[in-house]
Amino acid sequence: MPFGAVLQALKDLPTPPFVRFLPVSEFPSSKQYDALDALEDVFFIGFPDGRWDDTNKTPIMRKGTTATPATLFFDGRPQFLIDASVFPGNSGSPVFVMRTTNYISGTRLMSEQIAMFVGVITGSLHQRHDVTVFDTTSEITEQLDLGLVVNVGAVRATLDEYCEYANVPKPRYRTSALGLA
Repeated sequence: MPFGAVLQALKDLPTPPFVRFLPVSEFPSSKQYDALDALEDVFFIGFPDGRWDDTNKTPIMRKGTTATPATLFFDGRPQFLIDASVFPGNSGSPVFVMRTTNYISGTRLMSEQIAMFVGVITGSLHQRHDVTVFDTTSEITEQLDLGLVVNVGAVRATLDEYCEYANVPKPRYRTSALGLA
């Protein structure tokens, strides 16, 4: 998506913003996404409650697990839940499945980590209670530590619609395993 104008506007800051792009070529293939387990470790990167590392200009990373299978449509929509503390400010945060694979190379035990983009946080779930104190009833909201994530398929569809609207070629998504062309 066009981001050049934003970077141009920020170029004169004393400390440039920390920016990393996620190319669509790194999105998982449909086969990879469909192979996800019901319970997966996830992490996400964002600005919970508008907070960040002001000195280093970096976002906050959090982790959790899938609370519903990412491959199923939660409530009939292309979304799933994560079991993690998600707050306002995390909306728009990319969510990644994190996998660690151990293997033996010669006589050494090796470990390899991969991160697979699976969606974008769009909100969090809350529980509401009515509390009465001295004949006054107020509603309080309690965080359920459940985040709502739009899945990578819906992100692809949105990007495709944007490209059609902007009259630019659609992205070339990954069609092979991670690490391969």
